[in-house]
Amino acid sequence: ENGNWILTDVVKPIKITSFVADKSSPQLAESTIKLSATATDGNGTLEYKFTCKNTETNEEKTISGYSTKNTAEWTPMTAGTYKVSVIVKDSKDNTKEESIEFTIDPKYTDIVLNSINLDKTEVSVGEEISISADAKGGIGNLSYKFYYKNGTEYTLIKDYSSEASIKWTPEEVGEYYVFVDVRDSAGNIK
Repeated sequence: ENGNWILTDVVKPIKITSFVADKSSPQLAESTIKLSATATDGNGTLEYKFTCKNTETNEEKTISGYSTKNTAEWTPMTAGTYKVSVIVKDSKDNTKEESIEFTIDPKYTDIVLNSINLDKTEVSVGEEISISADAKGGIGNLSYKFYYKNGTEYTLIKDYSSEASIKWTPEEVGEYYVFVDVRDSAGNIK
């Protein structure tokens, strides 16, 4: 009535100033990723909740429920693309959410070289041999390097490429041992 008023409540919006993971995307399934968030303002005590949602299956899981701890460890067990979120809540139940997208690749599997195949085991000098490798596993695409040993020397036939079979023509009489190295996209070699 006298033009004065009483302020009974001030709502300060929550500000999330950072939300980061200690490892960059992509990572392998079963890798532990530390998430951390920093928030300011809001009203009273801030609490953090971390969640992940597989964007392919829409399955959502809580990584850690609301607490004053602003970090969480996430160990995804399944490959896929995930929306990883932090939800910050203040004492008045106001919330603010921030998300990052994370790709999880299948867990590393060993490269298995099943066989090296030659279409001939004896040839004359100048006669072509077909050599192929049968391999599986690893991360991503496989590439193949073919080489031989004659005596004590190793000689490259063909450097790493996506081709699992090649043709080679021995130029000298001798006993040759043929080798194949298989490398995956992560640089693992068998």
